[in-house]
Amino acid sequence: MFTLYKDINTPICYISDELEIIPLEGRIKPRGIDFMLSQVIREINPEAGRLRCIDLDTSEVLTLQQLVTNNLKHGSNLEHPDIQARIDHFRRCEVSERLIAKEFGTYAKRLQRLYPRRMSVSTTSTGRSL
Repeated sequence: MFTLYKDINTPICYISDELEIIPLEGRIKPRGIDFMLSQVIREINPEAGRLRCIDLDTSEVLTLQQLVTNNLKHGSNLEHPDIQARIDHFRRCEVSERLIAKEFGTYAKRLQRLYPRRMSVSTTSTGRSL
């Protein structure tokens, strides 16, 4: 469990190892924190990725981007829409399936089984082809 800080003195919320957001005791979950985390996962918002996370057990300090990267590399949930958006981005850039699987800490066969190329959607008007 990590504590996410806005600055040195201002904690925002708790973040679990599975990237679940938990509000601080006696507070509600901050507005927009899910959207911000989604942007960090998809590597859209580098400013939010620089926020500090402190591990409650070991007092280890990481940035939010490092926490997301560690989570993606260790048993990532390939069914998550944000992760599928990143996979689609890599596929549009014509990166090989083996390299995409290596980026997410899995094997190409597992990637094809859980999220095959035919499930990827292009942003062009031509339909489902990449």
